[in-house]
Order: sequence, then structure tokens, then C-alpha cells
Amino acid sequence: QHFRDLVAALSAPHQDDHVGVAALGWEVRTSDGAAAGRASALAWRPDILVVDQIMPQQHGSELLEDLRRAGLACPAILLSGHQPEDGLDRAGLRLSAVLSKPVRLGDLATALARGVAPTARA
Repeated sequence: QHFRDLVAALSAPHQDDHVGVAALGWEVRTSDGAAAGRASALAWRPDILVVDQIMPQQHGSELLEDLRRAGLACPAILLSGHQPEDGLDRAGLRLSAVLSKPVRLGDLATALARGVAPTARA
């Protein structure tokens, strides 16, 4: 089974992660910053999003809120170098995982597979 993946606005040290994910059979599109990530996500409609929490213009959770309001309902994985705030609406943001940076490729691959599992989409 083939899924699409969008890696939106990863910070520079983590952009190499998308190469490893692509080698696992995922179609990967990267964006530089929240505005470009939003436009790409809405145009492409990926199966899952991977979003960095800290990026220029907007936090990842704010980007996900915007995408949800715009009707994009796919699950998401949030990458964070810090523990996200306790008030993070994981259900409303459709977060399937929050991973701490630096992210290991194996952990990201597992989170992607779980995020697009049929039970995660229910």
C-alpha cells in the first residue's frame, strides 16, 4: 500500500530526515516555512503531515489549527525540541504522535505507519 506524506517546514538540521523517509517508500514534499507548508498541504491533500513545532512565521500547532479550519483533516505528527504545552489539543489537531527532536528515522517511520493506520483515521 502506498501513502503520500508531507513534511512541512522542517528546520534545516532535520531536512535530511525526508530522504530516509522517501527511501522507505513515502512520497515526500517539503516546504520552507508555515505559509508554503499550508499552501502545499491544501493543494496536495497528503495522507499525513509531519510538522516542526518551532519554525519561522508560525508554530506547527498553529499551522495545524489553520489547516483544520481550512478543511484538511489528515492525521499529523508534530516534531518538537521542547515538550509541547500541556494545553495542546491533540484530538482537535488530529495528532497521531508528538516526537522529540532529534528524531530517529525508525521512530518517524513507525509514527508514520501508525498515523495512517485505518484505526487512526476513524
